[in-house]
Amino acid sequence: MSDPKTNTSRLSKLNHQLDQFGLNKFSSNTVSLVLFISFLYNTVRYSSEIFAGGHPYLTGDWLINYAGGYSGRGLNGQLLLQFSNLTGFNLLWVAYFEQIGIYSIYVLIVITLLRKVHDKFLWMISLSPLFIMFDFLDTGGAFRKEIIGFASLALFVRMLLIKKFTWISFLPVAFLYLLSSFSWEASVIFLLPMLYFTHEMKRNELLSKSRFIGISLLYSILSLSSLLASFIFQLASSKDQSRAVCGSIAAKGISPKICDGTIFSITGLKLDVPETLHFLLIENDYIYYFPIMIFALIPFIWNGWIKRHPILNAYFFISVLPIFLIGLDWGRWIHILGTLITIAWIAEKYQNGEEMDGHRGWVGALIFPMLTILFIAFWRIPHAGGLPKAFLFGAAARILSWL
Repeated sequence: MSDPKTNTSRLSKLNHQLDQFGLNKFSSNTVSLVLFISFLYNTVRYSSEIFAGGHPYLTGDWLINYAGGYSGRGLNGQLLLQFSNLTGFNLLWVAYFEQIGIYSIYVLIVITLLRKVHDKFLWMISLSPLFIMFDFLDTGGAFRKEIIGFASLALFVRMLLIKKFTWISFLPVAFLYLLSSFSWEASVIFLLPMLYFTHEMKRNELLSKSRFIGISLLYSILSLSSLLASFIFQLASSKDQSRAVCGSIAAKGISPKICDGTIFSITGLKLDVPETLHFLLIENDYIYYFPIMIFALIPFIWNGWIKRHPILNAYFFISVLPIFLIGLDWGRWIHILGTLITIAWIAEKYQNGEEMDGHRGWVGALIFPMLTILFIAFWRIPHAGGLPKAFLFGAAARILSWL
């Protein structure tokens, strides 16, 4: 017969381990490892697109330049083209290594910050399909230009959390924000989040009043100048601009097929919101994105984050609302919104330390990890369209496909 004291001791140990879910070193290491594996998978998988001649959207967008005149997306491609001309390096691989470098800044900083977070929702929020795992689950939405804004934001938030601001550390933040603003006209969505974290730095006495005003003005001038220039120059643009951009890329020995995506859609900017919404919601079932957005935010509703910070979450939602009204990639927009909320949650948890879970019976304690696994493994957000069918299975399906 088994010893009742031994069984009690085992149950007590199990209960303690379950109560420490999300709070212990094992959680921190596992979350970091999963995110790093996702990072490696994304970078290696994307290299196959470069070997095949580049992706019309994932690569082509980064190569848009000023060959046909000003484009709100052109700064990054112009810099890459000039660098390739000066060094003789292959333009596709120059773009690839830039994308990987920027993505590395964003992901690796987030991983290091998450290692300081001790919260029972660590797994559910960090490994959610809403956050970094979005790229792993929908490779068509990966390596888009929002990662420039994410990298700038991550560097800035890191300064806030380590409580150290220097102008040398701020230079890459400012450069990435400049690059983001003039390489994707919709990067104006990062203005309000950047202003929020700038205010947080002032509140934590890391910025003087004059520095706070100066940095806030810098962000505002860059974003609004980019937006104004896009309205002035792109509303009157023609297909000749796309052809000129394509010609400048083809002259580098790259197949014109790379122009079939974003490059040929940069001209003739349209802002017919009613027509766009009718096309998406009525003709293409985008209405399913509304319940998915609510579902994706379950961890933040469950842990009380939304209730504790209603103004901040409204602030983030307002910042991304314009791209929902004029853009087709609603899954990406939800991912961007979720990333902003997640980074703000990380910042709060990093500064506030551990949140110890209350004592529960082992059965009750087991339910939460099980729900967490279901949440992070069996659904995903397609970057554009495909609902409701494309919602199911997520990471579980991806891993099974390898087997």
